[in-house]
Amino acid sequence: MEYIFIVNNYAGDKKVLEKLEKELNSYKLEFPYKIYSTTSQKDATIYVSNYCVNNPQKEVCFVSCGGDGTINEVATGIVNFENKYLAVLAYGSGNDFIKYYSDRDFTSIEKLVHGESEKIDVLQINEFNYSINMCNIGFEAMVGSVANKVKQKGGKHSYTKGIISAIFKGRKNDIEIYADGEKITNGKMLLCSVANCKFAGGKYMCSPNASNKDGLIDVCLFHSMSLFRFLSCINLYKKGKHLESKKIEKKRVYKQCTNVKIVAPELIEIVADGEVIRGKEFNINIVPKGINFIVPKL
Repeated sequence: MEYIFIVNNYAGDKKVLEKLEKELNSYKLEFPYKIYSTTSQKDATIYVSNYCVNNPQKEVCFVSCGGDGTINEVATGIVNFENKYLAVLAYGSGNDFIKYYSDRDFTSIEKLVHGESEKIDVLQINEFNYSINMCNIGFEAMVGSVANKVKQKGGKHSYTKGIISAIFKGRKNDIEIYADGEKITNGKMLLCSVANCKFAGGKYMCSPNASNKDGLIDVCLFHSMSLFRFLSCINLYKKGKHLESKKIEKKRVYKQCTNVKIVAPELIEIVADGEVIRGKEFNINIVPKGINFIVPKL
């Protein structure tokens, strides 16, 4: 198998590329490989997709060297391609997807090369976008959107600033959400996670029951609530205990489904694997076993 290491280089940070080259040189592994450095946003998706189309019979593992955004771009390029595999070297700042595999080391090239392949689900958003981890709507989407803007300007404490902004502006969202055709919103909504895996925001277990191999989308929605009540529930949400808590059960909706529809009267932002997508209507479907993923060796 050939390995192609995809490095997010368009932001101008040379550290990831330097680290990768150093580690590749330090291992005495005999396998063909090449490095591709991206030059712009979505460049990884275009490169990977074109490579798959032009080399249909070739067995290739595309290694995402970065965080969730880079993983998303690489994964989007290989959905439903046979003989093509996704692997991860966790060099990025946001690594929510790999927390699903908490017992594995995603920093070792040697363990990656000797890992095993498994077929995992992926979420398709409208026609051209995908999410390998989860989509966040409402409060969490505002947090992610603000955090991304702060990062792009070189600012610090981006996630904290996103939370502060969302507390004041993102707790009452006029958005309708449907799970397999059933409307699950009732008035203003606080937040909603549409999940394939478990974690978002670095440390929040939004969807503790999610599995990326069951062919189902896990949807967890909270109706709008007072600031005091919301703040008292954050620790539950962080630990993944919110689905069993009695004190917020009237404000909570949990569903497993295969389709989620999101409708808003005005342009909104949702966040998919940390990447912002804008629109008024989103149709999210599960693509069962859509990606061949390499799980590192224990």
